[in-house]
Amino acid sequence: MSAEEVSEKRKWVRLTRACNNKCIFCLDEEAQNGTALSFSEIILDLKKGLETGAARAVISGGDPTVHPEFLKIVRSASILGYKHIQVITNGRMFCYKDFLQEAVHNGMSELTVSFHAPKPEINDYLTGIKGSFVQSMAALHNALKFPHLILNCDVVVNRLNVDLLAEHISMLHAIGICEFDLLHIMPFGRAWKNWNKLYYDPYKKKRQLFKAFNMGKSSKMHLWTNRFPAGLFEGHEYLIQNPEKLTDEIFGRRFSFEALRKGREMSCSGLRCKYCVLQNFCADFKQLIKDGFLPAYPQPKCLGGLSDECLAKSDMPLMDFAKFYIKRRHFIKSKRCKACYLNNVCKGTSVNRVMSEGFSCMKPLAK
Repeated sequence: MSAEEVSEKRKWVRLTRACNNKCIFCLDEEAQNGTALSFSEIILDLKKGLETGAARAVISGGDPTVHPEFLKIVRSASILGYKHIQVITNGRMFCYKDFLQEAVHNGMSELTVSFHAPKPEINDYLTGIKGSFVQSMAALHNALKFPHLILNCDVVVNRLNVDLLAEHISMLHAIGICEFDLLHIMPFGRAWKNWNKLYYDPYKKKRQLFKAFNMGKSSKMHLWTNRFPAGLFEGHEYLIQNPEKLTDEIFGRRFSFEALRKGREMSCSGLRCKYCVLQNFCADFKQLIKDGFLPAYPQPKCLGGLSDECLAKSDMPLMDFAKFYIKRRHFIKSKRCKACYLNNVCKGTSVNRVMSEGFSCMKPLAK
């Protein structure tokens, strides 16, 4: 994918609040009630995306393929003017060749299949549906017959599949899949209910994870990470997730943040916070509401120690604060910072700077 394509604005469109899987790690369980949005609602949403300059439609659910008018919606998105239409799905409906062929004919240009383990019994246990492995695999084989269809796989990494992650990627790469998005487990929805079965410490599984991550160095494979702690990638900074992706996580929980602004505690607060990729953002947002303002962090003394005079104010829109946080508060430290005499008071430097200069830009100072 070119830099131009990466920067193109996307419009995410939910078709359903229903899914034909019952994944034990589903983050979306609270939003699912078995319904599908009306065709007119979806078309209106697609039109709004075009009005804001979106060129790419990302169609999701629940699972979008269970919408009774899924094929008509794909065709309508194409007719309306979207030049790229991506469908995110468990893929099971695409085991039916005619259904897949019509979706491609109607304008589907990218297919993202969520597929989680190389062994049928583990994949089927994770998805809650016996036979889902066979159907998703059949869908991938069918899709590979369309040379112009971009095809990739999402994998939710958890305790039950982390030891098999490299094997899983090898299996899928062997049949022709070259793009993978690896997502660290998050403590929401059904995943939180099954946390004792699913959670693993990524630092303790670093060997297994990097066996898979290092496969992404191949010129014939593209691999991205999602929601993993940035500190895991010291020495492998190219694997750090683009911090801008946090805005998707924040926007997805915008109603909870706005409720917090009005004095209502977030329903997810408590024990799960320490496992969440938004832990520090939530803490900063609460501090902003309490104090009425929030300052930017200064750069560490080893990088000049310059202060940033920029302030966030409590009345600023949520997504504006998200941009402020990512640029001026989303900081991280190197493992070597423990040897610095300022370790207890220093916040490190921005994740963006670490991505461009590496953790090695921070150097421990002797008192």
